[in-house]
Amino acid sequence: MAADELGQPDRAGWEPVDLAQVARDVLDARVSDGIRVDATLEPAVVHGDPRLLASLVANLVDNALRHNSGPHVPLAEISRLFQPFQRRPAGQVDGHGLGLAIVRTIATAHRATLSATARTEGGLTVAVAFGPCHRPMT
Repeated sequence: MAADELGQPDRAGWEPVDLAQVARDVLDARVSDGIRVDATLEPAVVHGDPRLLASLVANLVDNALRHNSGPHVPLAEISRLFQPFQRRPAGQVDGHGLGLAIVRTIATAHRATLSATARTEGGLTVAVAFGPCHRPMT
């Protein structure tokens, strides 16, 4: 994504994107990997870059499939996991530690709020909250 001289992302190519459809597409792609996820999805249109939003959703889904049944994540470790090349300790050998950093970067570019809380049964609950569908800044 290009940036202007102030470092703001170039939003000129953004369009309305239904996050429910993006999530459906990501989940359908995982079925071919032998994984089935049941989800109730309702239309949720935001204004953004469809490819980046698909990457955000794919990284969240892949992280959930890979880690949400893992060990408890201490509160002090949560923010570190959103930095590049950071992985959970305890023998994790897959991935490069970029998934949540990518999610954070895309959420920030789309002015979305990102939050994460540790689940008592292990793993994280990660939420990305987008504002109402808006037009790009001019």
